[in-house]
Amino acid sequence: MGGSIAHSGVRAFFKEAIENGTPLFILVVSVGKLRRGVELIRYRGDARQANQLERWLEVLLNEFRESILDINQDIDQLWTTSCTVSGKRVGQADCCNGTDLGFDCCDE
Repeated sequence: MGGSIAHSGVRAFFKEAIENGTPLFILVVSVGKLRRGVELIRYRGDARQANQLERWLEVLLNEFRESILDINQDIDQLWTTSCTVSGKRVGQADCCNGTDLGFDCCDE
């Protein structure tokens, strides 16, 4: 996976987190969405890209195993409330997370 094409807000968020030593976590639901994306790419017939993304996902899972958070009812309720208050439809997890990072990833 080559150069950085990430949204500038995402890059700034991670840069600040690294500089401040802020611990970062990812929800198990997000990991599932990443896996789903890999499998959808494989299903559409792009085995090369799916294999490349699968290797990346395996590295992510190995390197950040201790930073993957399970979801429980309390987290689900907080996430649903956050998405509702932010005006996003429940199910747009990426947009809710993006809004929390200071940008709206739904903007094109």
